[in-house]
Amino acid sequence: MKKTGCFNRAMIGLACLGMLAPTPALQAALGAGISPDAGGVAEAVDVALADGGTLRGQVVDPAGNPIAETPVKLWQWNREVAGTVTDRAGYFAVSGLRGGRYQLTAGTAQGAYRLWAANTAPPGARPAALVVAGDGRLVREQGPIVAWLRCHPWLVVGLATAAIAVPIAIHNADDGGPSSPP
Repeated sequence: MKKTGCFNRAMIGLACLGMLAPTPALQAALGAGISPDAGGVAEAVDVALADGGTLRGQVVDPAGNPIAETPVKLWQWNREVAGTVTDRAGYFAVSGLRGGRYQLTAGTAQGAYRLWAANTAPPGARPAALVVAGDGRLVREQGPIVAWLRCHPWLVVGLATAAIAVPIAIHNADDGGPSSPP
């Protein structure tokens, strides 16, 4: 019985240690790669680059109206690789890009894009990026608590660890005696 208790404590310790180890999703939330958009870890949108590695796109508001003179920046692995400003109709173009995953920011909007060199894009790839700049409200059923927890990933890890460890500790607290009189 004593060996089982030591084994259980060792397993709890390993589980807690495993919960603290960074995972790819946690690394993304902490900025180690492409950052999540407002709806969580970003699903990359496939976009075909035009000749010369040119990404074309448009920035619009939620009603579909173009947003003029908005700074547009492309990031790859936390490094800004290109930037431009939209024209009066909200259009932008960035040249000299290679295929790969990028984070595109336009004002307060951001999104993950997988850019493809000319003639290598999958059939479902879009010919241009469409960026919808929000009005500052949270979208995709997000509330302030979820947004706050996203900014504090270690708190989420701690809560998940406690949710696993507490029931195991309660279960293991049983002294092994009979639960009812004989």
